[in-house]
Amino acid sequence: MQLKISPRSIPTLRANSNAIIRAISKSIRQTLKDTKTDASSGIKQRYTNPGVGTRPLKIKVSGLTGELSSKGAANPLEKFKINPRKRLKRPPKRGIFAQVVRGQGGFISRAFIYNGAVFERIGKRRLPIRHLKTVSAPGMLKPPPISNLILGKIQQRFDKHLAANLESVAIF
Repeated sequence: MQLKISPRSIPTLRANSNAIIRAISKSIRQTLKDTKTDASSGIKQRYTNPGVGTRPLKIKVSGLTGELSSKGAANPLEKFKINPRKRLKRPPKRGIFAQVVRGQGGFISRAFIYNGAVFERIGKRRLPIRHLKTVSAPGMLKPPPISNLILGKIQQRFDKHLAANLESVAIF
């Protein structure tokens, strides 16, 4: 997500234009810092193991542009809510129950647990198998409930921080 401000939208007032640009840049930085915590709280509300996606959020501010970014690979399924957690002597008849998003879960047939990791048999034979993975950290920020929450908070906080920082420059 990017937050950009056009240099043409800066009012030419009696204050120093460099001070205005610094105030806008400071308010962008403060807004994105606050939004970072809002994004992690939105992830905590939606996913069963929120600690997986909250760590890689980064803020980058340069001039009148700010960016809240995230990067990371797909998270293994065992980091989220699965049942049973340990390997059983016999596999369960229905498979393993997995839940990544709160309130949405299901059984994965032909899945099994080995050394704490969740695997699935691909064919009818014993091999090949594949390690099951789920959504990545950037993918956690994309669903509309979370992205709309973040964009709404950005607008509210930016207006508040901008007014406070421009007031400190003594424009008003």
